[in-house]
Amino acid sequence: MTEQPSLLFTAPDAPHFDAAAAQQAKDQGIERAAANKGSLLKLAREIALELAAKHGEVYSDLVMAELIKRGIAERAFGNAAGATFIGGQFVWTGRFHKSTRTIGHGNLQRIWRVK
Repeated sequence: MTEQPSLLFTAPDAPHFDAAAAQQAKDQGIERAAANKGSLLKLAREIALELAAKHGEVYSDLVMAELIKRGIAERAFGNAAGATFIGGQFVWTGRFHKSTRTIGHGNLQRIWRVK
């Protein structure tokens, strides 16, 4: 009988598995996207604050729905959406919302409240 491989994989010491580098790349990508969409990001943050004030909490799908109502194309925000809740105005509630947007693929979105 052959021995089955362990399902508990320990990543080798290789550049393909570097948590710090992965986080740094993510942060840099969000910063680049945000820099290219500055005015749209400002509007999204204003909408997020309005929605949080009205509902107590907010998540990305709600912000995007309001942007669409205001005539912004669904894909216009792109990766800059990841910067909406960065900056110290919001606090994560510890809960998630499963995206219902078709292009959201059911991804989990953090639920935020105003600090």
